[in-house]
Amino acid sequence: MTGTKLTKAEVKRRVQATFYVDPDHKELNPKFKRDGTIELREGYFYPHGRTPETWAKKVLADLREFANLEAEVVQTGDRYANWPKQSYFWVVVRVTGEVV
Repeated sequence: MTGTKLTKAEVKRRVQATFYVDPDHKELNPKFKRDGTIELREGYFYPHGRTPETWAKKVLADLREFANLEAEVVQTGDRYANWPKQSYFWVVVRVTGEVV
C-alpha cells in the first residue's frame, strides 16, 4: 500500500471483505468509527489460551495478507460475559498510510 492513496470507502470495502461475519451475528461485524479507527471483534465460548493480543496479531496479519492494508493497533480488550456465548475479544486499529 506504500505510496497509494485509498478512499475511506475502499478501506471499508477491503476490511469488510476480509472480516465478513454472518448476518445473524451483526455485533461481531467491523465497526468503523468517525476518528478513522476500526474495531474488530472475535466471539468466543472458551478462550482456549487466546488473548486480545493474539487476536490483534491475527487482525494485523489478515489485513496485510488479504486486504493489502497496513495498520497499527490502538487498543485491545476482552469483553467477558457470564453467558460465554456473548464474550468477545476486540481490537481497535488504525490503517497507516494515506487515506482520503
